[in-house]
Amino acid sequence: MIASAYLSRKVSIEPSLAGTAVLDLDDRKLVVSPGHSGSPVRACLRVDRRPQRASGDPLQLASRRGILWVGHWPVRVYLESAVWSDSESVLGLRPSNLHWPVGTARYARAGVAILEELGERLTSVDCATRTESGPPPVLAPLAAA
Repeated sequence: MIASAYLSRKVSIEPSLAGTAVLDLDDRKLVVSPGHSGSPVRACLRVDRRPQRASGDPLQLASRRGILWVGHWPVRVYLESAVWSDSESVLGLRPSNLHWPVGTARYARAGVAILEELGERLTSVDCATRTESGPPPVLAPLAAA
């Protein structure tokens, strides 16, 4: 029996931008087709228009409810973003229960395909934003004490 079916992907996006991006998703429906971005599966994620309340976890940036379609089966999930480091974030899918098909390879492939596509979209937007506004500021190294 699986104790957890949380899927995640680390992305090179500043945490402040990742949290805002998840909350401001304008696509209510994110679809990944076979062959798109190298994905072998078709997956679909529908997100709720309203963001969830903040959790007690200080590292969690944003959370939205949604439905991940695994074949013809809907799986209720939470799309989350969290802090990984100062310059990287984590996107995650957390199922609201462990009913079938959660825990199957089909669920994992669909969830990973969605996270990969979302990560690519957010990274491309972040890169475009950086080139328009110039490179991010570089912190000076600490002086030797």
